[in-house]
Amino acid sequence: MKTVPILMILIIFLKGCSSSPSAPPDEIVKTSDSVTAVKTHGEYELRLSLGEITRSSTNLKFQARIRYVGSKPELEIMHSFNVLRIDLQIDGKSLLPPSSSPSIGLTSILKRGAWLEETIEIPITNEQLDHMLSSDGEIVLYADFNDGQTKIEDSIRSMRLRISEVFEE
Repeated sequence: MKTVPILMILIIFLKGCSSSPSAPPDEIVKTSDSVTAVKTHGEYELRLSLGEITRSSTNLKFQARIRYVGSKPELEIMHSFNVLRIDLQIDGKSLLPPSSSPSIGLTSILKRGAWLEETIEIPITNEQLDHMLSSDGEIVLYADFNDGQTKIEDSIRSMRLRISEVFEE
């Protein structure tokens, strides 16, 4: 039956496109040349690091990470091509073009305490950056996977970081 896979893809796509509720970081650490934000979601910890953002920035470079901090030594998760992704939003609406990630059912093993890490680079125009700054837009980190323990509607974990928390004049 083709309706079940099509329905699952539609649910995942719509869930990925919807704005998630407020999920501010639990902790933000600033140094002279970077900002790191941390958010705990149950047995998982999200971490987002980014370098300095200035008005002349044309690329935003992020280091996105997730780690399992639960009681098992390791956990298998199922995900699409990318476990971690970033969006730039103003009032819950994305500034980036729509993206799709096929639901191809990859699996990865998360070992307790070990980071799964992705470097993500997003080109940004001066107009987009000005719009983000004037509207106090958000950088949103999504971790989208199923661990076999979580309901499908709760499989997207997120962290929202206001641009004003990372911008340096």
